[in-house]
Amino acid sequence: MVIKVLFTGPASRLTMKVNSCQTLSSTSSKFPPKISIPVKYIMPEYSMEWFPLSEINTQMKSRILGMIVLAATAILFAGCPYTSEVPITTAGMKLPLGLTGVWEDPDNPSEKIEIKATSDSNIEIIKTTSSEGSDPVIEDYLGFFSDVNGSIFLNLKENDEYSTSYYLYKIERQGDNKIKLLSVTPNIREKFTTSEELKKFFAANMQNSYFYESTETTYFKVK
Repeated sequence: MVIKVLFTGPASRLTMKVNSCQTLSSTSSKFPPKISIPVKYIMPEYSMEWFPLSEINTQMKSRILGMIVLAATAILFAGCPYTSEVPITTAGMKLPLGLTGVWEDPDNPSEKIEIKATSDSNIEIIKTTSSEGSDPVIEDYLGFFSDVNGSIFLNLKENDEYSTSYYLYKIERQGDNKIKLLSVTPNIREKFTTSEELKKFFAANMQNSYFYESTETTYFKVK
């Protein structure tokens, strides 16, 4: 899922799409200056029309500020794992048995994920978040697994033509019907251009507690 932003100005017209863990920004004097919105929470695709500040009336200013606050609030609840332009390995590891199906986070029953096998080594994850009085929010991801010295990591990317980065998670099976997902911390500053370098870095650091976000998500299989 992406957020589509339509910039409208006196002399130019531009449509820009960004991935949900990237940053929206406008620095041109023709548009609201230096507005940056980190966007992680996946919302239904929508358009924002930005005009020169002198042409924005009070109602439109309120609408824009509301969208900015919504995006910023979403960051607080969702966060972003470490992202990489390369996966830890190429796809090839066989899917763990019993992983496909529908899983639920007991701390957040409005959220469910369905894991589908698209090949012997690739999966599609459809995450559905329901809320009373509105349509469910659906996120679609593609992924595969990597074995790093016996630890299993998930390489995950959004299922759209604009996504080039992988979100990286450690996954732990705890019996047949329970999995734990740990986000690799985004505080890692190193960037890698090859999977070989990335895998070596993970092998050297994955045992450290600071390598992961402090919060973890546990899913139970419900179907």
